[in-house]
Amino acid sequence: MNTYFKSGDWNAECERCGFVYKASQLRKEWTGFMVCKECWEPRHESDFFRVKPEDISVPFIAKESDDTSPIQTVTGNQTLVVSGSRVYQYTAALTANVTITLSTSDAKAYDRIQIYRTGTGAYTIDIGGLVTTISALPFFAEVEFNGTSWTLVHLTYLGL
Repeated sequence: MNTYFKSGDWNAECERCGFVYKASQLRKEWTGFMVCKECWEPRHESDFFRVKPEDISVPFIAKESDDTSPIQTVTGNQTLVVSGSRVYQYTAALTANVTITLSTSDAKAYDRIQIYRTGTGAYTIDIGGLVTTISALPFFAEVEFNGTSWTLVHLTYLGL
């Protein structure tokens, strides 16, 4: 312990280890603490490394659909006329085979339709002649308009 008299100096405590030293033996560290020689640490060089900020802006933003409901529940045979990407779901039990006709008249390139079947019923859904689903199995399907015709992008049977 450094409790002896030294003219112009005083006792001070290291703010890291808590030992008592003369104030002249303590140094101010980059953290702002007054610390002894054993506790003093230089600031790490990576604290001074600067990275150029990354541009995270998107090149374009797709306009929003006028439809307030993004998911439309469908029953029975339905002709889908698309003027943007939409989501259709069959939640009720099917009582007959369903045919979905995909219209090309109002469709634009890269329009996508997502179709969910969560309802029961031992009937199939024909999606625009692209695929006929297995009866009674819930599924998710996605079709995309390529500018001239609809193509099946994804088909997954749920719960298998």
